[in-house]
Amino acid sequence: MSAVEDWSRWVALAVSMEASDVHLSSGMPPMMRVLGELQPMMSRELTASEIMELCEDLLSLPQWEQFVARGDVDAAVQHSESVRVRLHVYRMRGAPCLAARIIIGKPASIASLGLPEVTRQLIHQKQGLILVVGPTGSGKSTTLGAFVDELNRTKPIHIVTLEDPVEKLHPSEKALVHQREIGIDTPTFFDGLRAALRQDPDVIVIGEMRDNDTISTALTAAETGHLVLGTLHTSNAALSIDRLIDSFPGEMQQHIRTQLASVLVGVVAQRLVRRRFEKGMVGIFEVLVNIPSVAHSIRAGRTYQLPGIMLTSRAEGMVTFAQAFADAAMNGLIDYDQVQAHSDIVVEGPSLSNGASHRRLN
Repeated sequence: MSAVEDWSRWVALAVSMEASDVHLSSGMPPMMRVLGELQPMMSRELTASEIMELCEDLLSLPQWEQFVARGDVDAAVQHSESVRVRLHVYRMRGAPCLAARIIIGKPASIASLGLPEVTRQLIHQKQGLILVVGPTGSGKSTTLGAFVDELNRTKPIHIVTLEDPVEKLHPSEKALVHQREIGIDTPTFFDGLRAALRQDPDVIVIGEMRDNDTISTALTAAETGHLVLGTLHTSNAALSIDRLIDSFPGEMQQHIRTQLASVLVGVVAQRLVRRRFEKGMVGIFEVLVNIPSVAHSIRAGRTYQLPGIMLTSRAEGMVTFAQAFADAAMNGLIDYDQVQAHSDIVVEGPSLSNGASHRRLN
């Protein structure tokens, strides 16, 4: 059996087991992540030459050359009509390894993910910046995809996405959608963002805001009439504001505070938690909306006030992780020990919610 045939069999098994990821490492059997835990897919250990052969077959020539030169590369491949796989190929002590994220079906919708309804209102703003934040593997790309899906189906606008790699495809519906892949269609997020500003966009989606140049250009784009959606690797909504500002030198931070206070629409933070009774994971969402008191706190450098503002602003659509975790536990979606596993979340008791802040996130 060829390396590609083995690969197809492993991906099919992962899909049937509802696994989120597959890992290939030399000297180890193929592993898959099911409900957050790794388990072997077979007993036989893989060799470095087997993994190398597979990677060479899966990657395009430019991607293979990047892997050889740099030691790692991102890519995406189509497994079947309904299954796409995001790949990260890298070296460990000279041997090739592969981490694969399984992506099933069409882009999810806001409703199917259980995102708070206020997020739909946020993304229908004409201009500004919306941040989607969370740790690796928390579903940020899935949420961005749901936002693009909503806009694509409902508005006659031009959407440009910058992705590394392109995960789910968005055929143009009411909107015109152009999906550009980093490393293939444009060298970097910054280069792609600069180019996007010359492409008459209404909405720009930035898969990852990795550096100051990209962040600064995104803020300027949001100021000049565009809706910008981007992601950060931060643990909650308030910390994402600090993370963005603190990434700039001290002499620039007041300018960035002022700019951010003006253009920010909102922040959606998220985590994935195991369901209590059903198989699968549930998304827990925190939402910060840029109301005047939030903008004032950002502009004045008092971001420590943001959690308190969020706690008292559920009428404006805001929800903290503490409230969302408590709601999910009270409604039987998760166990209270799942709340305790997130040690930075303090939940003193159930909070009563008038809106959904949790549901399945694939």
